[in-house]
Amino acid sequence: MKPIRNIFIIIAICIVASGSAAQDRHIKWSKSVKSDDNRKYTLTATATIDDGWHLYDLGPYEGGPNATVIEFSKPEGITLDGALRQTLAPKRVFDKTFGMEIGYFEHRAVFEQDIVLSGAQSTT
Repeated sequence: MKPIRNIFIIIAICIVASGSAAQDRHIKWSKSVKSDDNRKYTLTATATIDDGWHLYDLGPYEGGPNATVIEFSKPEGITLDGALRQTLAPKRVFDKTFGMEIGYFEHRAVFEQDIVLSGAQSTT
């Protein structure tokens, strides 16, 4: 059985997405945690986007729009395992303003990050 404290440690990891004040009013974030085994977890951040608004994908876009950035503030004993993933395919369009193809999400975007608990935090 997994100790409750480990679940709280995982949930306590903050997921912060960059954005403007206007985006903060039009994009709502929810977070969840799923256990793959006794030391590996998947954090999921879901953005619910108001009609008429969008959220850029992870990019990167040199000389283009500000791609979505998700930062993790993690306690000691937790390491990121691999890169952040966007689980839904973004819409891809050529943006005349930036002169490049960009990706963005409408209505919903989902990002996942795997993490691993160190031996000190394990559930044994």
